[in-house]
Amino acid sequence: MKRSTAEILVWIVQECSEPKLKTHIMCKGNLNSSQANACLERLLLNGLVVSEGGRFRATAKGHEFLSAYNHLVGLLRVSAGRPGEEVLTGSPKCLWSRGSRVIVEVENRLHIT
Repeated sequence: MKRSTAEILVWIVQECSEPKLKTHIMCKGNLNSSQANACLERLLLNGLVVSEGGRFRATAKGHEFLSAYNHLVGLLRVSAGRPGEEVLTGSPKCLWSRGSRVIVEVENRLHIT
């Protein structure tokens, strides 16, 4: 499954809770050099990670970003739905937006009838 840029950015910030080399991020995240460079540049410009001695580390703002992301995912989980709707019951695997819709893929789904 193709990951969204947002999902990759979240993963990188999580991974950089402890300082990581770019090669570690590339290998573990299955990213090529141009993908890693683009994502790390975006995170650096937004102050979510910093580069210290060739290693990337999440900043306090990066940890706030992860907290906000996890809060959003939590809000998207619902405990009840209308008949015919799917209720999110598992842990989210992917989050992205298309137009005005936010889409979350989860491991388990419960169909309300």
